[in-house]
Amino acid sequence: MEFPGAVKGRGIEILIYNFIKELITILELGVDECTIVLQMNQDQFTIDESFDWIEAAGVIIEKFISKADFVSVYGEAAPEKKAPIGYTTAVTFGEHPFYFAIAYHELHRSMGIIVKFSAQALDYYCEAKGIKLYTLLQNTRDSLYTMRLSRIVLTADFIDEGIKPTKIYNDLKDQKVAVFREFESKKTGEPVYRKNPMNLKGFAVMRSCCALSGGAMCSG
Repeated sequence: MEFPGAVKGRGIEILIYNFIKELITILELGVDECTIVLQMNQDQFTIDESFDWIEAAGVIIEKFISKADFVSVYGEAAPEKKAPIGYTTAVTFGEHPFYFAIAYHELHRSMGIIVKFSAQALDYYCEAKGIKLYTLLQNTRDSLYTMRLSRIVLTADFIDEGIKPTKIYNDLKDQKVAVFREFESKKTGEPVYRKNPMNLKGFAVMRSCCALSGGAMCSG
């Protein structure tokens, strides 16, 4: 396995390769929550003086719901009183303790249609259907709209490795540990690493941090 420009020396490359193989066996990667935005494909609608965005939004939402098969998983559709921030009209499905909503703004077509999954809602759906998020995205593609992920929270769970979130949180807070991103140098083409500033949040119980999250500074 080659690591162009990252390190020099075959021995080091083998060492890194073995480390990655070992790391994969103790890591469980997943998606915690996500938000999808659907935008109307204007080629599929007649945009004139009689165009009704609310009606078009309804058509797109019905198509997306049908392709995703939300009703069979969550239950019947019902109005959601708490629409995602910035949106005015929302729908949810069934009665559950988690948050899941599809919404649009009645006046601002450019905002598109938002599909907001909480972590529990996404896990519930994927487990019921026996699929991953990628498959959901593939199954719901349609010519009526374009689709993009506007937010996704990834998780990496260490399995039976005795790693304590409290220590990780304290080391990050005290800057003993940092997160770096890899970039390609425009001058040399070699990879360079830059420290990634982020908002760090910990959730403590009896002075022990049971969970932590870190997001980009610009994400709030």
